Amino acid sequence: MTVRLDITPTFEEVGAKLRGLSAEARAEQRDKVRAAAAVAQEEAQRRIHSPGGHARAGIKVKVSGTGLGVKARVVSGNRAAIFAQRSRGPGRTPPPMKAAIAMAKRYGIPKENARALALAIAASGTRGHAVMAEALDAVKPTVTRMFQDAVLTAVRRLRS
Repeated sequence: MTVRLDITPTFEEVGAKLRGLSAEARAEQRDKVRAAAAVAQEEAQRRIHSPGGHARAGIKVKVSGTGLGVKARVVSGNRAAIFAQRSRGPGRTPPPMKAAIAMAKRYGIPKENARALALAIAASGTRGHAVMAEALDAVKPTVTRMFQDAVLTAVRRLRS
């Protein structure tokens, strides 16, 4: 007859121990999670269409919680970042002239033709670029490794 003794800690026990970590250790864990999320943020910023830089600046990292409950989110925090990812359907009203003039200037189109550009956008629409999911897929292995490192560091601190 063989007797097995299961000494594997439960999820709740590990969570309780992680909550008992020092403030310094919890801050280190949050920093590691923030660094992992920053990798995804940089990739999303690299991929977003942002001629003026406003959409790129709107992609932010938000970290909350501690221990097992630490969470990091990469979010589109401003209107420019949100609208850069949305499509504009055909047959809609034209964009404002101020925006059309700025766009014409960026693309080297004479200012006099900005109205025609706005009408063309209204007639045919624009295609959005959903970058958040693509960016996460591109950096998923790196971010996963970084998250695992954060957890392993916390577990090592529990052992000592």
